[in-house]
Amino acid sequence: MDLVEITETGESFRVLPRAESLEFHETEDDRRAVKITGKRAEGENNIYSFHNGENYRTDEEYSTGTTLIFNDEVKSAEIAEGEETIILDGKHSGKIATVEELHGRGMRSDTATVETDESEFEIRQDKLFATGDLEVGQ
Repeated sequence: MDLVEITETGESFRVLPRAESLEFHETEDDRRAVKITGKRAEGENNIYSFHNGENYRTDEEYSTGTTLIFNDEVKSAEIAEGEETIILDGKHSGKIATVEELHGRGMRSDTATVETDESEFEIRQDKLFATGDLEVGQ
């Protein structure tokens, strides 16, 4: 969900994963989105690790797997029933999917039943990226 800007032309593109490549979608939405992959406490603050290797320190409380959307303020988007997501990995990589149902699996990875334009299937939740109100194209 990286954002690439070409300064000479003023164009911005959101980078989306595809099964074996990357795809660039022109966008006017210049907000950055990152997925929380880890967190730790340090004093009264939390330090969140993101999918892209960056870290963020705040006193706000978020869950692992949450998407943070940065611009003038920080918004969060959760993987939840009825929400739009992008599939990050596997044969459906890069497809936009709506979460139909969440499944807790105890010691095993939690999964979700998702629906794309083509089919409905179950996938591990860690392979999903919540999009919130981001403009992502398809």
